[in-house]
Amino acid sequence: MCCSKAKWVSLRPNVRLVAFITLLAVSTLEAVHSQPVYETVVLTGDLAPVTTQGVNYSDLGFPVLNESGQVAFRADLTGTGVDGTNDSGIFTARGPLGNALFVRAGDDAPGTPVGVGYSGFSTPVLNEAGQIAFFADLTGSGINTNNDRGLFTSSGPAASSIVAQEGDPAPGTTSGVGYSSLSNFVFNDAGQIAFTARTTNNNVISLFAADGSPNGFTTRAVAIDGDPAPGLAAGVNYGTISLFPSLNTAGQIVYRSTLSGPGIDSTNNGSIWTDVAQPPGNPSPVALFGDAAPDTTPGIIVSRSTSEATINAAGQTAFAARLIGIGVDVSNNAAIFIEGGPSGPGRTLLARSGDPAPGAPLGVNYDSFSNLVLNESGQVAFQANLTGPGIDFSNSTGLFIADRASGGQLIARAGEDAPGTAPDVVFRDFTFSGSFFIPVLNGVGQTAFIANLTGPGVDSTNGQGIWVTDPDGLLTLVIREGDLFDVDDDPLLEDLRTVEDIGIVSFTGNEDGRRSSFNDRGQLAFFASFTDGSEGIFIAAIPEPASLSLLALGIAALTRRPRGDDAPQPSA
Repeated sequence: MCCSKAKWVSLRPNVRLVAFITLLAVSTLEAVHSQPVYETVVLTGDLAPVTTQGVNYSDLGFPVLNESGQVAFRADLTGTGVDGTNDSGIFTARGPLGNALFVRAGDDAPGTPVGVGYSGFSTPVLNEAGQIAFFADLTGSGINTNNDRGLFTSSGPAASSIVAQEGDPAPGTTSGVGYSSLSNFVFNDAGQIAFTARTTNNNVISLFAADGSPNGFTTRAVAIDGDPAPGLAAGVNYGTISLFPSLNTAGQIVYRSTLSGPGIDSTNNGSIWTDVAQPPGNPSPVALFGDAAPDTTPGIIVSRSTSEATINAAGQTAFAARLIGIGVDVSNNAAIFIEGGPSGPGRTLLARSGDPAPGAPLGVNYDSFSNLVLNESGQVAFQANLTGPGIDFSNSTGLFIADRASGGQLIARAGEDAPGTAPDVVFRDFTFSGSFFIPVLNGVGQTAFIANLTGPGVDSTNGQGIWVTDPDGLLTLVIREGDLFDVDDDPLLEDLRTVEDIGIVSFTGNEDGRRSSFNDRGQLAFFASFTDGSEGIFIAAIPEPASLSLLALGIAALTRRPRGDDAPQPSA
């Protein structure tokens, strides 16, 4: 989940890293488990890698990150020769090409008529091969509101391809039917894309897949609203198809849809499907609602999904659902299921409302689930509402992680102390902020998330932050509004700026084709703006335990000084 520059704050301590002398003084290396190492990727005012000298970054979007540590981001430009026709682009850093411009407003848009060019860009998805996929606004001859957006990929400067453009014929539909709007897309390491679009005949969402080749993309329909649902009874059709599919590295797509037709009612009108990106496709149901709910008592069925379905490289899928049947009431009618994939066990129950919430006081139970993500290890991170003794508005939300082998673990909970902050500063309930507790989950089980704060000294200038879990599962504060932050990488210099806003790309398990900001190496890419009007993109690396001794030896070269004191200061 990403793309708008919301007021997301990352909690970052006021030091880049504990000083080398302090490290030598501690009796163990435990003190550095939760100390990120920071790197400045780019700042507004820096020269942008474009052909014209004197062009600078003026506004930065949220960064995305791949497993190699390469960063991609959208940015606005200012300077020599820059005007409203060429004032934005998508750039990469820390990759094989170094700081590079991939696409820029004003450039010709590939696959479109002569004279049609880019005019603006979405936040890209960056895959492990260093390719990006992105939506672009279009301008030029023949462009109007019916065809002014396209979906593109790029593997480097002057190496871009078109996947789809609004107004183009939509495959799998009748003659004369085209895309009326492009909605969302996912992009895997093989360069395959799945995307949703509305069509011009009835303006409903349908799902398409595109498989790249040297000659361009082959696009086909995966699921069209109103078409027969494959393998089901005659007359049973797809209904509303989800806006948000997932796509793994093997080219498997997972999507959900309502159903309509004979025998379909409110107890069985939902479904979750898998298919493959490359033609000819092979759709099959992962879950048909109305089926018996596994790991529950007889007479309980799954009636509908309450979350997007997600998939990992092993073909495992996970989703949240509503239950109905014998003994089911509002206290136990929500569940999370995980499907084993082609060679694994069948669908199993991972968590259910009414079950004890791990890490919470006795009698506190799960109530409902949302925002779940699945990683390569079969771990699911999810947000849960809680119910039970002592639960009220201030402490009714938590972030958890679970898999088949464990009963689940609490990562963070509203009302509990926020690590890295002053005494009595706690995580605040997420209700008024849709960005709170929406996780990024990497392949080794670390999570990153944005949270709101409340407590002594907390106000609108310092009330949000970003945390990550280190390899031992301990929460680490990365950055926080109101902190002084050193943007200079030189350990002998400092450039301290007061943090105003921060943000990350979230809602992914890193194998679902979505944008990500947190990789398996424990590197987190984040955005920060400052009270002086400047902005930056940064990397916070969370060291693994095995690397701590090496970190201690090399820390003098890596340490950035704190705000000018000899020790870190509390944020509130």
